[in-house]
Amino acid sequence: MNKLEELVRKNNGNITLSECARELNVHETYIWKVMKMEKGQSFSEFIEAYKLEEAKRKLLETDNSVSEIAKALGYPDSQIFINAFSKATGLTPGKFRKLS
Repeated sequence: MNKLEELVRKNNGNITLSECARELNVHETYIWKVMKMEKGQSFSEFIEAYKLEEAKRKLLETDNSVSEIAKALGYPDSQIFINAFSKATGLTPGKFRKLS
């Protein structure tokens, strides 16, 4: 699990289950089972949670624009990032930054 988390951090959340399996030299099913057992979530849920926490950190600790943060986290455009962030937190990234 530590190696998987390290891979996700190293790739800023921009890595697939297949890529992780290849990097770790294990089967995708093994990663899926370990994720469910240790984290209680799927790989994609883990990635989304990682990206959300990383987005919050970047919003609070940097002056990067929402667009720059979206790009760094691998979102195809800032509107998709804003929608995902808003759905998860109930706030837009800009409002989150102002209120925190």
